Amino acid sequence: MTTSKASGSNQETETLSKRQLKAKTIHRNILNAARSLISELGYEKATITKIRKKADVSIATFYNYFESKQSVLLGLLADERELTAEAIDRMIEMPSDDPVVYLSNIILGALHPENEAIDIHMWREILAASLLLPEEHDRIEGLESERSFYSQQMLRAFDKMINSQQLSPDCPTEQVASIIYCISAHEFQEYVGGHFATREELVLHLRELISALLKPWILN
Repeated sequence: MTTSKASGSNQETETLSKRQLKAKTIHRNILNAARSLISELGYEKATITKIRKKADVSIATFYNYFESKQSVLLGLLADERELTAEAIDRMIEMPSDDPVVYLSNIILGALHPENEAIDIHMWREILAASLLLPEEHDRIEGLESERSFYSQQMLRAFDKMINSQQLSPDCPTEQVASIIYCISAHEFQEYVGGHFATREELVLHLRELISALLKPWILN
């Protein structure tokens, strides 16, 4: 009897895992379809019908995962955050010999990792559309989620630099982390908007800003 119950439990777990994997795959396919269509057609022309057809799902299945095109947009932003989390972790674990270079590398790990291409047109469309979200709650929730995530990563980096005596413990880390988030968000908008011709120009500009910001607390 015990063996039978255990076998039944294992089968239920396996079935649940398969369902979860299928659900994750469908969710990913919808986001990938949206990302591709937004890049190709722009946000306005990337309709729900086109998205769900490209993802090869029914209209009912689409609405099981996303309640609107705006929720797909927020899903894309959250998905990008997950995709960059590993890159940020990797940058935080790197040596922090130069605080300015160290922090700029972490920011770039989130915005535009080295040797990786980003779809400038897609990001231009996504950022423009995110500013026009009709539901104030959705817009605020998305922005707060982004701010919280990136600020926490900056605080990890600050702790590392303070512990290695590269940064003064007097540095108001939470406030500086918030400022760096604002700088990063603004400069990325400038980047996808064409203000910087190359990634290298963005790197140099970020380092100038971070150097000026951290100067009072960098220990020589």
